[in-house]
Amino acid sequence: MRINTPTRTAKLAIVFLGCACFALLLPFAPHAEMKAALRRSVPGTAFLRKPAAQTGLPVRLRIPSIQVNAAIESVGLTTKRAMDVPSHPDNVGWYNLGSRPGEIGSAVLAGHLDWYNGKTAVFQHLDRLRKGDTLSVETDNGRFLLFVVREIRTYQPTEYAPEVFQKSDGRHLNLVTCGGTWDSARKMYSKRRVIFTDAIEKL
Repeated sequence: MRINTPTRTAKLAIVFLGCACFALLLPFAPHAEMKAALRRSVPGTAFLRKPAAQTGLPVRLRIPSIQVNAAIESVGLTTKRAMDVPSHPDNVGWYNLGSRPGEIGSAVLAGHLDWYNGKTAVFQHLDRLRKGDTLSVETDNGRFLLFVVREIRTYQPTEYAPEVFQKSDGRHLNLVTCGGTWDSARKMYSKRRVIFTDAIEKL
């Protein structure tokens, strides 16, 4: 999955095309192109207590309700101004030019829906998440940041969605993957699924 994204100072207008999320009229890469590019239980003692600057870098995503326990890769932009992709179907990619999970703003994690030869991928069951479900992000300093699902949206391929990467006065984490049906002629999925979550702060 390749995702085009806004810079920190750019307008936040996002278009969904192909198999990932792109901003500023830079679309999701088609599924086939995305795949070609890719050839290259939570402890309860450490929660979000410190200022956002001390949250650390995200290293692992856990979603108990759909049995996700995935390594988080730090990804930036490709030469085509697209968000780069995780190198393995079982990993997720964190957009490192945006917010960190736990910081003020909207952090973004993207994962694949499927893989070559019918293999499933990390977000194969993302459509089973429901409002109120919880997930956690482990950081490189040993902390666990909790989030709760606030909203689930499905987008058309060319629909604008500035809220995915948009900064805000809250701490959010948005999960992105493909959805809908596979279009074998266009080599892309018909929908984009985004899970919007909010941080839970334990004092």
